[in-house]
Amino acid sequence: MNLHSYLYEVLNNKLCIENNHKDRLRIYNHTGIGKVVYSPSVKGKCDPTWVILQCDDDIVDYYKWFLNKRGVKLDALMWGSHVSIIRGEAYDKINNNNIEKWKYNDGQYIEFKYGDLVTNGIHWWLEVQSDELEQMRLNLGLKPRPDFGFHITIGKVHR
Repeated sequence: MNLHSYLYEVLNNKLCIENNHKDRLRIYNHTGIGKVVYSPSVKGKCDPTWVILQCDDDIVDYYKWFLNKRGVKLDALMWGSHVSIIRGEAYDKINNNNIEKWKYNDGQYIEFKYGDLVTNGIHWWLEVQSDELEQMRLNLGLKPRPDFGFHITIGKVHR
C-alpha cells in the first residue's frame, strides 16, 4: 500500500469513524477568526459574486507542513486561507428583497470553530462551524450552509 492510499484508507476512515461517534460540538475543537471579504480579488481579478472569510494563513501553512512531512504534496490555494461563504452560484439565488443587504458586514471579523483534518484522498480540508456565517447567509435569503458545508481547504494533492 503506498502512502497516498494509506492516508486515504486508514487515516480518513479512522477520522470518519471517530467523528461519527463524537458529540458533534466536540469535533470543532479549534477556534479561529477571519475577515469578511465581498468580491475577493485574485491576481488583480475580482469576482463580484463571491464572499469569503479570510483566515490566518498560518492555519493552512501548518497543515500543509504536517502533510508535507508525511510525503503529501499539495497545490497552492487561489485565495489563501479562507472559508467560502457565498459562491457564484449562490449569489444568483439572492432575491431582490435581500440584495440590498449585500456588503452589509464587509470587513467584519467573525470567530469560527474548526475541526480535524479530513480528506477524500485528493482534497484535504478542515470542517468549519459558525453560527454567524449561517446567519449571514440566512440574512441574504440563502440556506444556512453551502452545499459543501463551511470548510477551509488545505489543498489538492499535486499530481
